[in-house]
Amino acid sequence: MKHFSILLRSTLLLALLVAALAPAIQPLHAQDATPLAADEGAAQPAPTTLTLDADGVAQATGSLEPQGMMSYVLEIDEGASVQALITSDNDAFVLTIVGADGAPLQTDHAGASNFDQTAPVSQEYTFKVINFGDVAQSYEFAVSVTPSATLADDEDAKDAADDAGVVLPLHGVVVVPLTSNPTTGYAWQVALSAEDVLALRGDSNFIAGDAGLTGAPGVEVFAFDAVGAGEVVVTFSYRQPWDEQTPPEQVIALPFVVKRDDAIVAMDATPAVAGAATITESDDGATVQIVAGGQLDVELPGNPTTGSIWQVTANDESILLPTRYTFTPDTDAAGAGGVEKFSFHVLAPGAVALELVNSRPWEADAPPEQSFTVTIDAVADWRADNAMITAGNSDDGATVTILPGNVLLLALTGAAGGAWQLVQGDAMVVQPLGDWQQTPDADDAAQAIFQRGFLAVAPGTVDLKFAFVNADGSAAAESFALTVDAPALEPGGSGAVNVHQDDAGGEFALVMGDTLVVRLAANPTTGYNWRVVSTNDTLLPAAGDPVYAVSSDLTGAGGVATFRFLAKAAGEATVQIGEFAPGADHPDTTLDFNVTIVEPAPLTGDTVTATAEDTGKTIDVAAGDWLAVELESNPSTGYLWLVTANDGAVLRLLPEGGFAATGDAPGAGGTQRFVFRALAPGEVELGIGLFPPGEALPAQIFDLVVTVQ
Repeated sequence: MKHFSILLRSTLLLALLVAALAPAIQPLHAQDATPLAADEGAAQPAPTTLTLDADGVAQATGSLEPQGMMSYVLEIDEGASVQALITSDNDAFVLTIVGADGAPLQTDHAGASNFDQTAPVSQEYTFKVINFGDVAQSYEFAVSVTPSATLADDEDAKDAADDAGVVLPLHGVVVVPLTSNPTTGYAWQVALSAEDVLALRGDSNFIAGDAGLTGAPGVEVFAFDAVGAGEVVVTFSYRQPWDEQTPPEQVIALPFVVKRDDAIVAMDATPAVAGAATITESDDGATVQIVAGGQLDVELPGNPTTGSIWQVTANDESILLPTRYTFTPDTDAAGAGGVEKFSFHVLAPGAVALELVNSRPWEADAPPEQSFTVTIDAVADWRADNAMITAGNSDDGATVTILPGNVLLLALTGAAGGAWQLVQGDAMVVQPLGDWQQTPDADDAAQAIFQRGFLAVAPGTVDLKFAFVNADGSAAAESFALTVDAPALEPGGSGAVNVHQDDAGGEFALVMGDTLVVRLAANPTTGYNWRVVSTNDTLLPAAGDPVYAVSSDLTGAGGVATFRFLAKAAGEATVQIGEFAPGADHPDTTLDFNVTIVEPAPLTGDTVTATAEDTGKTIDVAAGDWLAVELESNPSTGYLWLVTANDGAVLRLLPEGGFAATGDAPGAGGTQRFVFRALAPGEVELGIGLFPPGEALPAQIFDLVVTVQ
């Protein structure tokens, strides 16, 4: 069998698994901030452009004074696996990453010196190395851009016929780059002998060899997911697609063997649940599975220049959080149609009936021109490429910071055949996903690497504690502890209202389409269970069955039961949930949650724009208007604007905002745009803070009193 490996990448990945993470950032207290213009900070050196070597690795060294920063810019293609690491004599360095579009992949609030994710779009990314220590110190920085598993090239393909096949791990990824030149009319066509073993991941991606030369040849890149154990032959034919009579110019048959290692925890033979998914109009009416913590894109043909746009009309934002909207025209012609793309982050397990309609928003009484529905089944499982932070044995006793909806990947070594167990946790804050997966340690046959994903579900702090059990069932001496701090998401950016047992008897405001999320401590092993006693099925029906998550791996440890209720119509409703003893028909305890649901004002199509000159003012908007706040920004400096105060029941933060650079130069500044929808009458004290790298308080505050009439 042929095994493909690259030493530098393997070394970097191993280092990422054991990299120490910086201390957690303290909670935000915006009222303590001292106003400071963004350009009053110390001047920073111009970003350095990195170039990958033949192995896909770029490295740099340097030295930074306390609070010093250094930026590195690298062009990365969509879907590429990116691993980066800062190494130094201590853990005072923090790494931030932001795309040219202004979307951060990792902020200083993560407190991490390492990074391991997939690039969401093709663009330049700025990597910022920051010294939070008290003394000047040297560092080494390395970044690897590589497929998450195996890379096969033209030479591999030509030699494969003489070999039994490229060996892949189950759920791994293989990327095949082939020399190509689409301007000649020729293209590679793919045929799979067993689609239940390998699955093609979307369309191929062409990378020109000389972007400035028209007609230049380049590389056409194909990515495949190993979805089932077995053997498969992938046949690539280079031909003009419309000419089926002429034999192909070239044919490459590449065999693969997908293996399920005996040491790996047994999995179903069905294809792995995706960590990311793109849904198109062909999926109308379908059900799509995706893991919690994953990314979901919905791409539909549209033309906003006609006044008709796609709008999300049904969703559960406690599970699918809207993160971005973009429109990409098919051509440069004025009024051209194209693709409207809605992006969502999968915050939690559960089922969502997602609905979109195409219409003119201000014509509320007119029937939509088109509609689209899909059921999203978010599964309590994990994929390594979705992890925001990776922690290993060397992080014992450390604190990591991760936002709700993001995944922490834990990779611990231990004796082969044994098992790590979560012995203490709190599913109110962090929930374990799926099972532990065990793989052999390549350097020590007696050892194995145990991996598992953990999902942050709500703000809070939790101490996770783990113990190792030997293969014979005896307790080992090894233990591991990690503190996880989950800060709150930006206020007013989600249609989810989260309540707990202590909130019973309270009054809560929802807008039609919002979700009431009730999380209750539960322990089904005692025979006691929580059930919905009553709700108003017309106004606030239950959204599926409750979802239960354990707090630890110990039998009888208990966990959290999560109930969801969707606001379907305006009015007042009370949800009553009771705790029932084994076999009882009546609850021992009942909890009431009182809800007032209002109907959102129809969109007017009007936009009110505010800029930095409006800070401290009172501004009037009509219910149904959009409010746009535009502020000067430069994410490549590490400074980041974030919403610090808002009332989402009146003024809802939308994903249509973003950063627009004023030039093409690396590190160019521009405008950060926040878009809000005025849902209902009321008054909101809106706050947006500009946070320096590593700081818990904003250096500059934009505040505005918004009166919605």
